[in-house]
Amino acid sequence: MPPALTLNAVAPLLAGMDAWRQPGLIRSPLQLHYSDQDHHSPPGWNEPLVQAVNAAGGLAEGHLYASDNYRFEVEPGWSPAGSVPGRGCSIERALAYLR
Repeated sequence: MPPALTLNAVAPLLAGMDAWRQPGLIRSPLQLHYSDQDHHSPPGWNEPLVQAVNAAGGLAEGHLYASDNYRFEVEPGWSPAGSVPGRGCSIERALAYLR
């Protein structure tokens, strides 16, 4: 009987399969939406991922929403002056991408 797989045995293998290390693993079209104010998924992660996926022969595009937050909304007292909500634009872009 083969030894049982454990999380400790599999975790190092899975860690090496992330998109940043192996962007060629992303075979489906990818569209990312992110804000310059998003601390959960910052542009510094998204922009290099889009470039790496495209360089590996994939199809990826990214959309930066300036001065929005994680929810693509303007929040009084938090959002910078002149911010424009990006939710509607992100939905339209996603629908156009799916077509």
